[in-house]
Amino acid sequence: MPLEPVTMYPAIYDAVNADNAGKFLQNQSGNTTDNPEVANWATVNLSSLGYATHQTTSATPAGTTSATAVMGGLGAAGLVITPAVTGRLKLEISGQMSNSTINDGVTVDLRYGTGTPPANGAAVSGTLAGISQTATSLVALQRSGFCLQAIVTGLTVGTPYWIDFSELAVTGGTAAAFGVTGTAFEF
Repeated sequence: MPLEPVTMYPAIYDAVNADNAGKFLQNQSGNTTDNPEVANWATVNLSSLGYATHQTTSATPAGTTSATAVMGGLGAAGLVITPAVTGRLKLEISGQMSNSTINDGVTVDLRYGTGTPPANGAAVSGTLAGISQTATSLVALQRSGFCLQAIVTGLTVGTPYWIDFSELAVTGGTAAAFGVTGTAFEF
């Protein structure tokens, strides 16, 4: 049975720094064979095609002792994006999380919404996207990495959306996030 040729589609890759936010590889030769050496690959900036992109860093938002989720304030720090073409976004917030007390934990999750972005410590708001992540500190202030990701669709083109995370202290102690970076791009 002969194999069907593989069509090469643009490969979207995550931004690792602000210079790469919203860029992807595009086959500009029109070659659709399964041989990538024949293709003419180039890096294209999504914003040059009219797509929205944004990246924000908020090194260390204030932690919380609340056992009920509160907002991290990344949207208020400037992580706001306005879809311009498709209303489909890739959202990502990454960093480290810890708890000040041995055997206590922290849970974080990804949220987005419209209107005024919530401040750090505000009551949880917005729409939950993706899965929450929890870590337990085996020693006080032990840091664990996290990466919250989601693709959201059906957003209204031309409407600004804030992107943020919520956090809560599991069992007790002070839950905190460190080195937090948020990236959003439309595709």
